[in-house]
Amino acid sequence: MPNEQKKSDAKSQKWQYHPQALLRYVLSLDDTPHSIALGTSIGMFIGLTPTPGLQMLLVLGIYYACSRLFRFNLPAGLAAVYVSNPLTAVPLAWAGYVIGRFFVGGELTREEIAAVLQGGNGNWLQDALDLLTELGYAYLIGSVVLAAIVGVLTYPIMRYLFHFVKTSSTQTNRQSTPLVQKSNEQDEDGPTKTITRCSA
Repeated sequence: MPNEQKKSDAKSQKWQYHPQALLRYVLSLDDTPHSIALGTSIGMFIGLTPTPGLQMLLVLGIYYACSRLFRFNLPAGLAAVYVSNPLTAVPLAWAGYVIGRFFVGGELTREEIAAVLQGGNGNWLQDALDLLTELGYAYLIGSVVLAAIVGVLTYPIMRYLFHFVKTSSTQTNRQSTPLVQKSNEQDEDGPTKTITRCSA
């Protein structure tokens, strides 16, 4: 039983941290391309903001708060927040900090940011406050700018991917249809009959 639990946990972590598996999951959702693309876009935005531990709750809050104005695919939004995970935390924090330096300056190095991220004590609220305190406004502003850019770009990219997948599927079906029709015609015609005429 413990071995099965370990395998299940490993599979779950692989899904969370594997971009291709995450993308396949989102593209396989049963909803309109617009709804899924919008949900993914919102999830990407929230996932890139400096709100560790609150990201899924924020997606849920936006979903229910905006349900009367517009709707988006909730599973896509929740899945997209996994863009922020232990494997991507340092690169994303560094990217946000670099962007923020253009606005307010900053002198931290990538190694110093990594040390701050790895120094958590397990309390998500305290860790989030420490992160904002030690990295400062450069990280806060840069992360929001990065999240906005990626969130906006995610929508048209997802719509293109849906169109590409649909087009590829249609072409595959068209290529297989003539073979099926030809096989059916041969079955309906049956064996070729030979007619011999007798002269009187």
